[in-house]
Amino acid sequence: MQPEALAPLGPSAPLQGTALTVLAAQKTVLYIEDSSTNLRLMRKILSKRPEILMHDAPSAELGLPLARSLQPDLILLDLNLPGIDGYQALKQLRQIPSLQQV
Repeated sequence: MQPEALAPLGPSAPLQGTALTVLAAQKTVLYIEDSSTNLRLMRKILSKRPEILMHDAPSAELGLPLARSLQPDLILLDLNLPGIDGYQALKQLRQIPSLQQV
């Protein structure tokens, strides 16, 4: 069985240098934070950095599995979280081999 050839999509505008740089350098941040005020502030700050894609979780219980699936480049972690606090969450994060360098 031969794979079908993909038909060209037609002419497209070439990516501008800036857009190409942003795509090449895109980084992912996970912010585990229960304060909506702090979350809004971080979203506002990072909105000025189009190369950064931010995800958030309001608790460690939600953030830990999200960290495993996202494999973010940076994790920002509130220490005073409800339930599992930030210190316990950090201990668990350090036990995940794929996140030990984050």
